[in-house]
Amino acid sequence: MVLEKQNGNVTRGQVMNANYLTMRSTDSSSYCFQTSLISACKSRLQTTGITQSEYNSNLK
Repeated sequence: MVLEKQNGNVTRGQVMNANYLTMRSTDSSSYCFQTSLISACKSRLQTTGITQSEYNSNLK
């Protein structure tokens, strides 16, 4: 997935958004959001280096 770059660096918000879109596109049944977001998507959140609270606030 190609991310837009700002000043040559990918911003944390863009990484979060790309990760969210990736989950939505690969989980057509929205499994991550029907079950526990923390347990179902923990590994993906860890790979982006963002915290759970940051991710939750991005979904609002």
